[in-house]
Amino acid sequence: MPRPVVWYTDGASRAPAIDPYRRLWIAVLEGCQADLDLSRGIRAASTLNVPNGEREREWLTSRDHQPGSFWWVCDVLDLDQEAVREALLYPRPSMAKGEAG
Repeated sequence: MPRPVVWYTDGASRAPAIDPYRRLWIAVLEGCQADLDLSRGIRAASTLNVPNGEREREWLTSRDHQPGSFWWVCDVLDLDQEAVREALLYPRPSMAKGEAG
C-alpha cells in the first residue's frame, strides 16, 4: 500500500516521516535481512562474527506472537507475515541493469 502524500504550505508534496516506533521495527527487519545476506555471502562482512543465519531463520519461522517476535513486528507494521518471510528467506536475484524483464 503506498504511503499517503501530504501537501505542505510551500506547495511541495512528500510522504510524511515514519514515526520512531515504526522506524525501530523496520530496522529490526532490515537487520534480519542484513544478517541473512551475510550468512549467504551476499554482503561483505565488516567483522569476524559472521552470522550463519540459523538464529534469523528460527525467528522468521517461529509462530510466537509475543512482543518482538516476527509475527508481532509484522502486525505492528501491518505487513503480510508470509510474504515478508518468503522475501527474506528466499530473495529473488536482482536483475542486471538494462536486462529486459
